[in-house]
Amino acid sequence: MIKVARLLPNNTTMASVMLACVQCEAFSSKESIHGYAVKLGFEENSMVTGYVLSRRHSDALVLLHEMQRVKNNKTRRKNHDDEDENGGFYKPNSITLMTFLPGCATLAALAKGKEIHAYVVRNALASDVTVGSSLVHMYAKSGYLNLSRRVFIMAYGMHGKGEEALGLFKKMEAEPNEVPFIALFAACSHSRLINEGLTLFYRMKNDHGIEPKSNHYACVVDLLGRAGRLEEAYELVNTMPAELDKVFAWSSLLGACRIHQNLELGEVAAKNLLHLEPNVASHYVLISNIYSYDGLWNKATEVWKIMRQMGVKKEPGT
Repeated sequence: MIKVARLLPNNTTMASVMLACVQCEAFSSKESIHGYAVKLGFEENSMVTGYVLSRRHSDALVLLHEMQRVKNNKTRRKNHDDEDENGGFYKPNSITLMTFLPGCATLAALAKGKEIHAYVVRNALASDVTVGSSLVHMYAKSGYLNLSRRVFIMAYGMHGKGEEALGLFKKMEAEPNEVPFIALFAACSHSRLINEGLTLFYRMKNDHGIEPKSNHYACVVDLLGRAGRLEEAYELVNTMPAELDKVFAWSSLLGACRIHQNLELGEVAAKNLLHLEPNVASHYVLISNIYSYDGLWNKATEVWKIMRQMGVKKEPGT
């Protein structure tokens, strides 16, 4: 195609070629095709799929880790204008993960699948139906039914199915760890199951011996805040152990104050939040919006003035 018609391949063409090479046992230069694709600046998702189909899970995981450098490289790229735009800033997509996870559904490769699960959680991909289904399938096929249930609970939580999530949690045979509780609090919050969520929060330590962490407190503050119970949310933040990071809890409270237009508590939350994170633009935007809604334009303008003095820039969409 390149030599005869002098046409360069696109992403779709290279994806088809790489998959065909992987499935053809007679073709031994699979890595050379991969190298050629990278040289031209194409994405690597198809190569991950190819490694999985060839049962080369370790190679697929190595490539997946390499693709994750997109996060750090994007930050550095902002400070280096001369960096190549095709410098290999790749990120695994849901199709890649959906292909990878079923291939890990053996005891030998389950550890690899758990690593991918961690990547899914860190990058907020668990809400994708195909990825979530693949996680459930992987754990269930490997015989880890309790882990499969935990994934189900997280899926219910992300979609606000509070009663379903709580029902499945009660059926778990093994003692839970701290992870399912975050999804349960989210499910209760979106389903308006306020008292159930609070009960679950206090049972974490009393019944399961799990000390609530920063994320748990933040979720419960959000639970109370969405319901308009701002004073209770404020008291909960104040009861957090000193060693815990309170950023997310204060942020949740500030967001709730904006929704319910509680200026007094909003100012308290903003003061604490800006003390902890003075360089985050979204905090300034939230408190400015609270002032603007109440017609306090001078105070709103003062917030923007402080923001400029601090050198904090508002990101598009915040």
